[in-house]
Amino acid sequence: MRINKFMTDLLVLWMTKDNRKRRKKVKPMTGPGFWYDIPYKGDQDDQHRFDLMLADPSKRLHRLFIDIHGGGYLFGNRKNNYTYAMFFREAGYDVCVADYDLVKDNITVEDQIHDVAAMLRYLHQHAQEFDVANDPWFISGDSAGGHLALILAEASCNPLTAARLDIDLTGVRFNAVLVNCTVFDYANCVGKAECTKVALRQVYGVHGSDPKWCELYSPKTYVGDLKIPLFYSSAKLDPLLPESQKLDAALKGSTLPHQFCYIDSDDKRASHVHNVSYPNLPASKKVNSAMLTFMDQNAK
Repeated sequence: MRINKFMTDLLVLWMTKDNRKRRKKVKPMTGPGFWYDIPYKGDQDDQHRFDLMLADPSKRLHRLFIDIHGGGYLFGNRKNNYTYAMFFREAGYDVCVADYDLVKDNITVEDQIHDVAAMLRYLHQHAQEFDVANDPWFISGDSAGGHLALILAEASCNPLTAARLDIDLTGVRFNAVLVNCTVFDYANCVGKAECTKVALRQVYGVHGSDPKWCELYSPKTYVGDLKIPLFYSSAKLDPLLPESQKLDAALKGSTLPHQFCYIDSDDKRASHVHNVSYPNLPASKKVNSAMLTFMDQNAK
């Protein structure tokens, strides 16, 4: 059965309500070293915000973990990832969680890439104020957020790619990129979507039916540009497992330091982005601990 617009409307409505419920449960910490709802574009759009939480001074390693939430491009919110992100803060990492425009009307993944790039630029320009100027930066994302994190990491390694994507990442450098259950071959994902044309446009934007456009904004197109260590995870029950396997195949024979953390489990909860949604599962703890070790190893 093909997905139609009525189905996607119901999905968006349900996820939007779910996101609101989850945000109400979030109780941000207060005090020195906590900044919330920072407007990285200088406008009034609630989607153009990020939160920055420095680690406890007694544990602080002066390393920054930047997290880009997922949500199928259509939904999601940075606050949904707080519990997951706090694992890294407890380990001594400063944590930044960011929002971006969600696909609707004429908003596409191109706009989302530009939003996250603008956030990174703002953070770099104000790094002294936030006391993260001379620290190792790590960028991470899950699912659609993994797509955004990965392509921005690639662009940060090659000015020509950044120019092709029409983004400015001057001065932004990462020590590593870490993605969970990521989208890698965006054009293929869109091409295989069992959607009507109207639903396809709603989920992937106005250019969703244009393979060449999708290739332009696909991490697969620029994976050869990547010059920083890469961590990626997936699971046996992850519907996007083929994407991580494609990424793994693309890196075969590469000298780029990389690690594939695969969870071979039949636990239904250990599925797509389980380490973000259910961080207390044994499988999730395995992934998040592996991420932490990977960052520790690449902090210098």
